[in-house]
Amino acid sequence: MLNCTTLELMPAGEVDEKWGGFEDGDGLDLNPHDPIPLNLGEWFTQDVLLLWVQQAARWVAWEGLRFSGAAASDDALYPGSMRGLLAFAYITDVFDGEAIVRRCEFPGPFRTLAGGATPYLDDLIRFRRRNVELLISTVAIVLERAVRERLRFSGSALPSQLEAHFHELALERLMIAHHLDSPD
Repeated sequence: MLNCTTLELMPAGEVDEKWGGFEDGDGLDLNPHDPIPLNLGEWFTQDVLLLWVQQAARWVAWEGLRFSGAAASDDALYPGSMRGLLAFAYITDVFDGEAIVRRCEFPGPFRTLAGGATPYLDDLIRFRRRNVELLISTVAIVLERAVRERLRFSGSALPSQLEAHFHELALERLMIAHHLDSPD
């Protein structure tokens, strides 16, 4: 069962500059009791979501390198990454690996994030299995950003239980994908 808990934050002015988002709500109907949709495209354009995923993927990659001292992989540092592709899919209600592959065949954000190539289904599944924490972090950052934008919440820090909630929602999205890609 999916958890679409409502958020009890009240709108609070302009969004922080670092989020690079909308000011004054940009015509959105702000309701702090809206559940977070599986498709964030219900709230924002695909172009906005594409930008946020690219930024989140880069930020997670650099933060991971900074704290672990690990060597960077090409995927970790470039916007045309498998992580960005899967994160974008999971925030736009596309969980089936075959559907992700099909969307990479046509011009648009999926193809952009795939670096203009069409990935193999096995590669998507293998990447997801090996990079669960990175995917959860990337998706959670985009979910948080979407809620901040939607509610115009400009506070710098969220309560820890709300940050944990975004990670739980991200994990749920990965679990949906895993379930859909599992053999019967």
